[in-house]
Amino acid sequence: MTTPSDPIPTKPQNANRLPIAWHGLDVLAIGVIFILLVVGSSGLLLALIPDNINARNNLTASTSLLLVGLQLASMGFPILFISQVRNISWSDISPNRLTGRQILVDTLIGIAIIPLMLSISYLVIALQGESFDNPQLDLLLPEEITVLSKIGFVILIGIATPFVEEWLFRGVLYRWLRQHLPFIGSATLSGLIFGLFHLEPPLIVATTALGVVCAWVYERTGSIWSAIIVHMMNNLLQVVALYLTL
Repeated sequence: MTTPSDPIPTKPQNANRLPIAWHGLDVLAIGVIFILLVVGSSGLLLALIPDNINARNNLTASTSLLLVGLQLASMGFPILFISQVRNISWSDISPNRLTGRQILVDTLIGIAIIPLMLSISYLVIALQGESFDNPQLDLLLPEEITVLSKIGFVILIGIATPFVEEWLFRGVLYRWLRQHLPFIGSATLSGLIFGLFHLEPPLIVATTALGVVCAWVYERTGSIWSAIIVHMMNNLLQVVALYLTL
């Protein structure tokens, strides 16, 4: 109990911010290791496959699955390694647990953002005034794709990719930026870097929007699982819809 002479308790400054987890050198090390691993492993794989399929639009299903798997492993390994070195646990990245209501809300957000992303992509394509060949379709629709390959792509693209990418772009990059910038700045910058990671202009703009939304739900709940769920619903539904329409 306070008395009239006691100071009035005040809310700590930046109390709504997620706790500090990463330093700038951590982020730099993760980025450098990731680039070295993904370039080296992908280059080695493409060098080993026969010349007649060594083209982006002529990949086999097994090669496409390996490329996606190598990229995810190259992304996840440096985060895991630096986390061990710095003694950063999963609870440091995701301090709060989700309630059932929050899971439902995040699921609905992930579904609702799909038409927004598609609209943004089509708008950018229209403004460019030229046709757009989505390079992601070359990986998702390789030659002689089987039902088993489709299941593999659904698991890798729809489930594993959102987990690893949110771990990197929100759990690491956004968290580090948030220690130095307000929400709008850190969400926009991390979203833009996430968008640039997808290379093609229509994909860059749409995935930047997805990145900002994922940062917002992460900030709102304090759980990286919110961002993973939103991202997962977006990827999962689009990949499943693609294969169902074939």
